[in-house]
Amino acid sequence: MTSSDRSSVVDPHRVVWSAPIEELPERHLVVLLHGYGSDARDLMNIVPQLPNEPIYASLLAPAPCGASPLGYEWFPLHFDAQGALLDASSPERLAAFAKAADAAAQGVLEWIDALPAAPKSVSLLGFSQGGIVSLAAVRRAPERFRTVAVQSTLVAPDVHGLDAEVARVKPSVWWGRGTADTVIPAEAIPVTEAWMQACANAEIYVDEGVGHVFSVEGLRALSAYLREHLNLGEE
Repeated sequence: MTSSDRSSVVDPHRVVWSAPIEELPERHLVVLLHGYGSDARDLMNIVPQLPNEPIYASLLAPAPCGASPLGYEWFPLHFDAQGALLDASSPERLAAFAKAADAAAQGVLEWIDALPAAPKSVSLLGFSQGGIVSLAAVRRAPERFRTVAVQSTLVAPDVHGLDAEVARVKPSVWWGRGTADTVIPAEAIPVTEAWMQACANAEIYVDEGVGHVFSVEGLRALSAYLREHLNLGEE
């Protein structure tokens, strides 16, 4: 056992791979982190719309989801009285949210550390709660990833004072969001946008009228972004 709590440890036997793990040394790796109440199979559904040169590894969040008996969560969510996913009613609850996201990110980093071989590069692709964890991971290790792509998500507060170093490194980040997303709190959008501008070399894709999903157009934009940042050349 390493520094992460047992509840944040990723089970390597429950990872869904797009190709044999033996091919890691010759290929880029894109790690997929699903949303709250989902599972490792979910984001594999978008892989056919993304560049086929990398290997995709979809991780299963470490704990059964409290709100979805068949799904999993990266960390517990404590909804506010209106049902929003981020209870910002007190600084203590916001700090607990951020610390839980950080612990989950540490579990992802430890899974990467334990890979049997090093890929050409490592990138993250997270949706919703998986995006929160992805941004927490890049905050912990801003020089580690070729790029990080997140969709329909927000950045957690910086409880460990790491953002100054992230801003120095300016990691490449793609953030996609829909203007009709009613899951991500509206007040989190300007906070996340400010973080992107201050701490990342960010590409922000705004889908007009789209909710808490990947759109067809958004997937095209994401695919083009990955192809550019992984130096894959033209299709």
